[in-house]
Amino acid sequence: MNTRFVATATLVAGSLDIGSAILLTLARHGSVAAMLQGIAVGPFGDGAKHLGLAGPATGLLVHFGIMTAMVTAFALTADRAPALLRQPLLAGAIYGVLLYLFMYWLVIPLRWGAETMTFSLNRTLIPIAIHIALVGWPIALIIGLGQAAQGATEA
Repeated sequence: MNTRFVATATLVAGSLDIGSAILLTLARHGSVAAMLQGIAVGPFGDGAKHLGLAGPATGLLVHFGIMTAMVTAFALTADRAPALLRQPLLAGAIYGVLLYLFMYWLVIPLRWGAETMTFSLNRTLIPIAIHIALVGWPIALIIGLGQAAQGATEA
């Protein structure tokens, strides 16, 4: 596993993902600070809402921590199954959908309750598209570049 490419994929996919969350929050006339605090609430509880500016900063750190785990999981899987990266757009799309399912149908409902599991354009199709195009594809493409670079130096 090439840690430089894991870091790059984390920064790229993490920035694209949080950027889309910020844009969607603003489009819904929401508060970006509250959205970021909501991310921090996941692991740290409601106290994260009362941390002032540290709350949104903590949410941002949690977001990138989660993204690091997502990228690392893909990179480790690709190390063991290199065929995964022969079609990185397909692999990235599948991984994006899997990440969506994991986050929206397991993590979020476990933390905030089953009422979060609803189907609508805003709550389902847009997040799936984001997880494919802005998370899965960049991860697969960047990790694929890392594997190709590592293979070239080993040859």
